[in-house]
Amino acid sequence: MTEVVNTSQYLGRFLAEWTPTLFGLMGDANMRYLSEYMDRGGRFVTVAHEAAAVSMADGRARVTGAVGTASVTHGPGFTNTLTALTEAARYRSPIVVFTGSTRPGRTVFQQFDLRAAADAAGAGFESLCAAATLPEDLIRAYRRARTERRPIVVDFPALLDGEPLPEHVTTASMPVPDHSTTPAQVPPVPAPELIDAAVRAITAIERPVILAGRGALSPGAQDAIGRLGCLLGAPLATTLLARGLFAGHPLDIGLMGGLSFGPTVDLLREADGFIVFGAGLNAFTAGDRTNLLAGRTVIQIDSDPAAFEDSGQVDVAVLGDAGAAAEALARRLPDSPDRVQESRQRAAAVHGFNPRDHYRTDWTGYGLSVRDAALALQEVLPADKFVVSDLGRFIATSWRHISGTAPGTFTHTGTFGSIGLGLSTALGAATASERPVIALVGDGGLMMSIGELGTAARAGLPVFLIVFNDGAYGAEYSKLAGYGLDPDRSLMDWPDLATLARGFGWEARTVSSVEEIRALDLTQPVEVPTLLDVRVDPQVDHFEW
Repeated sequence: MTEVVNTSQYLGRFLAEWTPTLFGLMGDANMRYLSEYMDRGGRFVTVAHEAAAVSMADGRARVTGAVGTASVTHGPGFTNTLTALTEAARYRSPIVVFTGSTRPGRTVFQQFDLRAAADAAGAGFESLCAAATLPEDLIRAYRRARTERRPIVVDFPALLDGEPLPEHVTTASMPVPDHSTTPAQVPPVPAPELIDAAVRAITAIERPVILAGRGALSPGAQDAIGRLGCLLGAPLATTLLARGLFAGHPLDIGLMGGLSFGPTVDLLREADGFIVFGAGLNAFTAGDRTNLLAGRTVIQIDSDPAAFEDSGQVDVAVLGDAGAAAEALARRLPDSPDRVQESRQRAAAVHGFNPRDHYRTDWTGYGLSVRDAALALQEVLPADKFVVSDLGRFIATSWRHISGTAPGTFTHTGTFGSIGLGLSTALGAATASERPVIALVGDGGLMMSIGELGTAARAGLPVFLIVFNDGAYGAEYSKLAGYGLDPDRSLMDWPDLATLARGFGWEARTVSSVEEIRALDLTQPVEVPTLLDVRVDPQVDHFEW
């Protein structure tokens, strides 16, 4: 006899097959199917605030490449996610967020236009309209997340919750789960006429530089672009999110843009053309204190047509896979041995650059500068780490100096400009990362998400959390001073952060000197959630972009 189940039971069992780890907060909209999910062996990570559920799903998706899943309740449960949802949408994270519309009626105080809010955040929307189409609707939501590379908000309406399934919908015929970490759509092969146009443009460039971004993070693209660089004698630069892609390559010159070191900036300013693979050309990448692209020829290769609209100045736009385009260009372009030798010599100057030789120690009598702290931390942290950063004044320097050894192991929650999302995103990453997860946050951002310290302790997520604690909203401190106003108005009298963390079940300690940092034994991953409260000086600025 076939088991008769209802929609909530089916959804819980579907999720147990399709997403082994799910993040969320229970409420009337989801408690029944989440109970079924846990009964079926699913790992449900309960958060303190719904925004954290979306950020954690986002963090897991960034590490694995597979679709992450979050679940929240009606109305305010969903509106609490909107900042995190917008960040995930702008980062192009494939996640599915379940919520639910309320039953119709004037007395239902949690009514809300879910579709309109999802659209405003940049997310897609699906409604589970009927019990008869539940399997197809669920599969479509997950496929859209992968195909469109963005969050999909799924409405499981209260009217459908607990409804019996028709006879033809059974758990015995549950769709095979899709745990793929590759895009659902194969990147297009570059059109020959676009390759022709790119070849003509590149041939006219005398001092080319190749820039690779997140869209080139595949072994095939990495190798093909590296070979093209050798052929053209073009130095190889990356965006922040593709950092390390060309590590060890003789033409590697590191990061392009506001985080570049001096020798790299000099080389970039002398370039008369850029060949761009899978990278955005925003002001942080395309500029230092000036627009590096101004007056230069720009050839941009990307598998996403929207990338060309966002980039502004592009002379030749090639729609297609980064690796395939690099191989096609290499077959058509002549080699430049003289330029290769010169570029290797210039790249060697970049490799030999030691920032410590060019920095002075800034100190006003309190704590550390972020620069000194970041340099010391990079010495003692595990080399093979995954770094997740929040936003705050600390990023201008810490992003230069704290990184892992493998490409694609740095991410940030800065595409929407919010603070407070970094901790939760790091926790989500920690549920799937094979590398130790290091989270970089400011004290203000941590206080916005302080409840998630309890989430980490309950779930046993061994994140190493570094708090650059200047006792202020640091960016505002700098800006107030710049306006000639009293910067002390941005100071905050926080509780002691290490004491707070211990109260949540974390290990924690405070450091205020380079010597204390260097004395830490951090080369091995932590086994329990651990917080390091790094006291830094609010009066020392290192805005260098």
